[in-house]
Amino acid sequence: LERHMPDILAGHPLGLWWLFKYTEAGRSGIGIHADAAAVNMNIWLTPDEARKSGGGLDIYTELPPVEAGMMEINREFATEEDEAKFRDELLKAGDVRRVEYRRNRAAIFVSDLYHASEPFEFADCIEAPRVNLTFLFGDRAADRVAGAKPQASPLAAGDAEGLG
Repeated sequence: LERHMPDILAGHPLGLWWLFKYTEAGRSGIGIHADAAAVNMNIWLTPDEARKSGGGLDIYTELPPVEAGMMEINREFATEEDEAKFRDELLKAGDVRRVEYRRNRAAIFVSDLYHASEPFEFADCIEAPRVNLTFLFGDRAADRVAGAKPQASPLAAGDAEGLG
């Protein structure tokens, strides 16, 4: 990937990756959070035909404070009301950009921007659940403390096809 995206990934080795497979129990996805990495890449794997609605990613333009710890930026909210209040604070401070769901689409952004799954419905959450593959590259917190500017644009989205 670094060979195909040197301006975004240079100096940011793969640190973590995971895959979420959502069933009936998890139809709203992941709530608002930020990740302590330089670059976040989310790729959706389920065919578009399986999606009834939603499933994309909302990326807020507000960054957490440099001194914020991991437990402050990547946590579960006690209540839906607490998360809604935080969402309102983010929207007052900046904007939100939605990356629409599409199979093989990659949402690539500065990882410590707050982001959340768009609520979704898939036709058959057993046979064709929403599947999201996430890669985290580098250490954005260390870059921010050192005063480095992000190498990746705050948000990019495109189809993952053709990266091989």
